[in-house]
Amino acid sequence: MRDDVSYCTTEFDFFGIGARELAFRVARPYLEQEGITTVELVFGRLRQKVLVNDGNRLADMLLRVATAQCQQTRQQVPDRQEELDRLVIAGVRRIDLLTRNIPSDFVFAGRPLSRLAAEGNEGLLQAGIILAAQLAEADWHGKAVLCLDLLESGADGLFRRHLDQTLAELLRLTPAMEVFGFTGDRRLQIDICLMLAGEITRDLQDHLLRDRLQAQIDGGLNDTVSAIGELLTEALQQVPLLADSVTGEQALLLALRDRIATLPLLETEQPLHDALQRRFVRLAGAELLNRGLTELPAYGRKALFLARLYPVVGEGEARTALLASLGFQMEHRDFKSTFVEPGTGRTEALALAQQLDLALQDPSFPEHRRERFRAAITAIITGLQQKGSGEAQRDPRVIGGADDSVSIGNQAMRLHNWSPVGLLFGPAKVVLAPGQTVDVTVVVRNAALDIRFAAKAEVMKMTDGMIAARYRCADETMTQRIRQYFAD
Repeated sequence: MRDDVSYCTTEFDFFGIGARELAFRVARPYLEQEGITTVELVFGRLRQKVLVNDGNRLADMLLRVATAQCQQTRQQVPDRQEELDRLVIAGVRRIDLLTRNIPSDFVFAGRPLSRLAAEGNEGLLQAGIILAAQLAEADWHGKAVLCLDLLESGADGLFRRHLDQTLAELLRLTPAMEVFGFTGDRRLQIDICLMLAGEITRDLQDHLLRDRLQAQIDGGLNDTVSAIGELLTEALQQVPLLADSVTGEQALLLALRDRIATLPLLETEQPLHDALQRRFVRLAGAELLNRGLTELPAYGRKALFLARLYPVVGEGEARTALLASLGFQMEHRDFKSTFVEPGTGRTEALALAQQLDLALQDPSFPEHRRERFRAAITAIITGLQQKGSGEAQRDPRVIGGADDSVSIGNQAMRLHNWSPVGLLFGPAKVVLAPGQTVDVTVVVRNAALDIRFAAKAEVMKMTDGMIAARYRCADETMTQRIRQYFAD
């Protein structure tokens, strides 16, 4: 049986993984309406009879398949539809015959069922019939539990692939998605998908079925991984912004890009990477770009917004427009005088300048423009450093150590600036909102201080992917060390 083939040429191809995936995409509304999976449809005698007797529904489905396949093969649609009719009739008859010969109380679990599926085409059909009967007795939750039970009991080989494909369906069928905790919240859907793909996170509540599924994915479930990539792609293709502002959208997308890059399972999901790229290109469009620049109060912040967007937008007109806009901001006569908004402290301005300088080092910038832009930033950095050389040491300090960080869960972010009561860290790897309180771990290592402490932090604002937070250390001894450090 050619299990990866969706273009059926024999009646056995009709029962393969590829054909079932094609059936899922064509019959998805029908599957959701009837509360079944393709295993139940393809291997279940009673379900087949229901579909055959359901007016022209089966004929419409086969016509859609024939039309799609003939666009690639240049075969005549009526000829292909006639072939499909013959294959379906032969498949239905074979399932009917085999089902009659299987005792109604015939039940396998785990490895025995896998062994049956490995006994050639007839064995696989018998295993499919038994699995379909078990799935038919369960609701959506029960179907997921059954598949996971069989996987955990050691299902392997081709039968494991059939369970994998069924779980991939459950992740995408709207009623079944709720079984794994999916809701209408796109941000939550993205977090769940990344967790299933292997991201270690403490932000999600424990969920028994999700945890069990994630453990099996680690053991190799290719179809389920593809379904996760498809869900992420769908979330990114929805038109409304993920955040309340354009600058917030950029910060979320940059963080999402970094999170996806750490997950090897998603490395080959090209539609997902294409969808993320289109999202960045959309930010570079005139409407959103102008809105984003309007949200930012000073030239330095506008330039950083553009400098971070430029490298992640593919070649084309969008990149050319971004470079022109960045040049306008950085070469404006008021760039230096209004680099930051009035009232901004020297250390915050210096941190912003250093972030912009780092962003401009990306090799995707044309070399001559990059050097000109960095020269302007270097002048600002030098001026800020000279301005602060005579200030009291109790000013908030800019941290330059490689190990200086703030961690939320297992996500460590660089600490750029801090004081006895405040933290500035990023780029953000977690999704936070102003007013939210989180547990953080702060690490500072330099010649004068080597300290690691836990604290409660309240998010004050998020700007250009950076998180500004007010914190309180629970350990009084650590609090005294911090105060002494800034007092010296």
